[in-house]
Amino acid sequence: MNQNNIDHEINIPKNMVKGIIWSFGSRITQTIFYISKLIIVARILYPKDLGLFGIALLVIGILESFFQMGFNQVLIHKKDDIKDYIDSAWTLSIIRGLILFIILFFTAPFFAIIFNEAKSLIIIQIMGLTILFDAFKNISVVYFHKELNFKIQFIYFLSGILADFCITVVLIIIFANIWALILGMVIGKLVFMIISYLIAPYTPHFDYNLKKGKELFEFTKWVMMSNILIFLLIHGDDLIVSLILGTTALGFYQIAYNISSVPATEITSVFSNMSFPLYSKLQDESSKLNSAFLKTHLLTNFITVPIVGIIFFLSPDIINILLGNKWMPIVPVVQILIIWAFFRSIGRGLSTLFAAVGKPKINTLSQILQTIVLFTLIYPLTINWGIIGAAWAVLVSALTIFYVRIILFIKMTGTKFWDFSKPILIQILFTTISMIPIFLLKIIFKDSANFIILILKVGCFITSFLLLNFIISRFFNYRIFEIIKEMINSLKK
Repeated sequence: MNQNNIDHEINIPKNMVKGIIWSFGSRITQTIFYISKLIIVARILYPKDLGLFGIALLVIGILESFFQMGFNQVLIHKKDDIKDYIDSAWTLSIIRGLILFIILFFTAPFFAIIFNEAKSLIIIQIMGLTILFDAFKNISVVYFHKELNFKIQFIYFLSGILADFCITVVLIIIFANIWALILGMVIGKLVFMIISYLIAPYTPHFDYNLKKGKELFEFTKWVMMSNILIFLLIHGDDLIVSLILGTTALGFYQIAYNISSVPATEITSVFSNMSFPLYSKLQDESSKLNSAFLKTHLLTNFITVPIVGIIFFLSPDIINILLGNKWMPIVPVVQILIIWAFFRSIGRGLSTLFAAVGKPKINTLSQILQTIVLFTLIYPLTINWGIIGAAWAVLVSALTIFYVRIILFIKMTGTKFWDFSKPILIQILFTTISMIPIFLLKIIFKDSANFIILILKVGCFITSFLLLNFIISRFFNYRIFEIIKEMINSLKK
C-alpha cells in the first residue's frame, strides 16, 4: 500500500473521532487514578503486602481465564441487531459467575497451600465477590461500545474508578494495610454493576435461547482459548515468580510490570477498543480497512513510543522520586518490561484487526507459539537471574509473536513492510534525539533528584519530540499532524 492509499482511501468517521477523544480521556483518567493509587500504595505498603494481593488476583485470573465467554466481542462483531442475543448472553454470564464463585470459595485453601501463604485464604475468598459483581453487570452496556458511544462509557468507567480510588486511598491512609486494596476493588466492582443498570439502554431478563446460545459459543470457542493463552502470557511470569521466588519477589515484580506496561498499553487500549467496531464494519472493504488500520497505527506510535522512551531512560528517577528508595531494585526489570510493553502495544493493534475481520484463530495460534516460548525460557532464567530473568523471558516471547503477526498481517492485507514499519522507526528516532536535553539536564544538575527536576526533564523531552514531528510533517511527506487536524475538523461537520 502506498502513501496515497493511506491518505485518500478513507476519512476517519466523525463518531470514530469522538470515540477516540472520549476513549482517550477515559484511559488517561483511569491511568492517572491508577498510577496515583499505585504511588500511594507503594510508599505505604511493603512488597510482601502487594505480593499477597497479587496472589489473589492470580487465582481469580486463573479461574476466569478458563471460563471466559468473550460475549462482548461476539456482540460487537455481529452486524445485525444484537437485542435477541442479550438475554442469553446475560443468563450465561450469571450462571458462569455463580459457578466460578463457588469453585473459588472452596478451592481457596488449596491455593493458599500451593503459594505457601496462609494469609491469602481469606483474601481470595473475599475478592471472589468481584466475580459475582462482574457476572451480574448489565451486558447491554456493550451497545455503547458497538455504536462508538464512548461518552457514556467514560461516565460508566469513571464511576467505578472513583469509588475504587477514593475508598482505597482513604482506607490505606487510615489503616495502612492490604485490606484497603481489597475493599477498594470489591466496592469498585459493586459500583460498576449498579451503574450498568442505571445507564444501559436495555434491562436483560433471565432467559436462554438454545439457537442464540449456540451461535454465541460458535464464535467464543476461539475467544475462550485465546483468553486462556492471554492469561498465561500476561500472568504466567507472575505465577512462576511467586512459586519460585516467593511473595515478596512477586510484589517487586508486579510493581515493575505496572509501571512499565500501564502507560503504554493503556494508550493502545484506546485505539483497540475504538477501532474494533470500525474494523468490523469495514471487514468486507479491504482497501478502506487497510487505510483505517494504518492511520490508527500511525497515531498509536506517535503517542506510545515517546512514553516508552521516557519510562526507559528516566526509570531510576521515576522510581526513586515517586515510589521511594525501597523500590530501586526494580529499575532494570522496568527497563526490560517497557520494551516488552512496546511490542505488546503494536501486537495488540494487529490482534484487534484479526479479531474484527472474524479471524480470532490467528490470534489463538500465534499466542500458542508465544506461550511455548515463554514457558520454555522463564523457569531457567528465573532460577538463575530472579525477576530480571523472568522479564527477559517475557520480552523474548513477545518478540517471537511480534514477528509472526507482522508476517500474517502483510500476507493477509498486502500492505508493504515499509508502510507498517515507517511510523515505528520514525518515532523511535525522534524519541532518541529528544533524549539529548535530558542528558544535558543531568549534567547540569548532576545527581540532584526531585520532583521539579523530573517534570523539567519530561517537559524538555516533550517539547523536543513535538518540534521534531512538526518539522518532519512540515517539510516531508509525513502526515501525523494532518491526520490529527483531519480528525478535529471532522467533528465540525
